Amino acid sequence: MLKHGIFIINPLGYAVHYRHTVRGFVAVKDCAVQIFVHSNDGRWYVQKDAVVNGHSWEAEVCLGYEDSRGVYLVVAVAHDGTKKITDCPIDAIPDSLITSNTAMYTRNLPSI
Repeated sequence: MLKHGIFIINPLGYAVHYRHTVRGFVAVKDCAVQIFVHSNDGRWYVQKDAVVNGHSWEAEVCLGYEDSRGVYLVVAVAHDGTKKITDCPIDAIPDSLITSNTAMYTRNLPSI
């Protein structure tokens, strides 16, 4: 059972492009990490599983579509592999999961 936290540590709150790499730290070594993006439609979308190496993790996220603009929230979830969420989109991330800080990214630049 996980008893500690998970954090998004790369710079937060700045303008990014369509695809963005999110990096973080998890207190429990080599646990499973899933990433969720809160879209402009008010729902959470699961991204590809993060690559975890010890306590560090990283994942590429898609923030909307190539021509999307707006603010997107990103949250990482740590679990033991048995609580993986596969049905998406979801209206809320379950309270029973261990979640990271919320990173906020703005899409107002042309995609590259």
